[in-house]
Parts: sequence; C-alpha cells; structure tokens
Amino acid sequence: MRSFRAQLILAAAMVALAPPAWSQSGGRSGGSLEGLMSQIDRDGDGVISRSEMDAAQTERFATLDVDGDGLVSEAEFVDAVKDRGRGRMAERMAQRFTRTDADGDGFATPDEFAEAGSARFTFMDTDGDGLIAADEMRDALQQAFSRRGE
Repeated sequence: MRSFRAQLILAAAMVALAPPAWSQSGGRSGGSLEGLMSQIDRDGDGVISRSEMDAAQTERFATLDVDGDGLVSEAEFVDAVKDRGRGRMAERMAQRFTRTDADGDGFATPDEFAEAGSARFTFMDTDGDGLIAADEMRDALQQAFSRRGE
C-alpha cells in the first residue's frame, strides 16, 4: 500500500502534467507514474523529451482554459482537482498557480504556463540529457516534496 506522501506526490504529478486524454479517461492508466509517462511519451521510447512535454503542456493549458479566453484563471486551474475531492491537492494547485502566474495578474498566459512547464522539465531532468525517465520524475517529485517538509 502506498503511503499518503507517495500518493500526494503521484497525484501532484498527474494533475500538473497529465494530458487531456489521461485526465478524461479518469486516469485509467492504473494511477501510476509509469501510466502517466506513457501518456506523455508519444513515441513510446520510455522517456519524455522536451517536445513531448511541451505538447502535453499545450494540451493541458487548452483543457484548463475552460472558458476559452486564452488565459487560465486561478479558479480554472484549481477546479481541475476539486472535482476529484482532493482539498489538500486544491491548496497545492493554488500555490502552483501563484508560481505559474509570473506577473501576478491572476491569469496564466500560454507563455507563463510554458515557462513553468519548462522549469519543471529542467528540474526533473536530473542528469541533464534532455530526457526524463520515470526514475528521474519520481526522484525529482520526491525531492520537491521533501524540501517542503512533507
């Protein structure tokens, strides 16, 4: 059985990175990090390239932009997890939104969203080879949560 901390790490990764197909399927990839990776890893080589991550981020932005105005509000960002009944996750997403909204105007633009995604990619690509393997993603997420004291 997974610990609460492991479940929280996995949920954060899935919500932040999951492409629309994964989200709309209810996460039928088994709720695993490997399942999420397989959704982002479009060429099936077992790693996520920057272009694959960028494509997933672009799709995710479009899904989050519920009203279609080309911006993602904090409410749209946080509502992505509220339907799943994860109050603590909604709080985390609000914090992530604050970091994503670089100019602090209450809306994430496609450029701000892409920049935040690029920073996450760089953080997860721990060996600097331009690819994210499952172990790198897992380790980077665990590191991020341990820095927060969780």
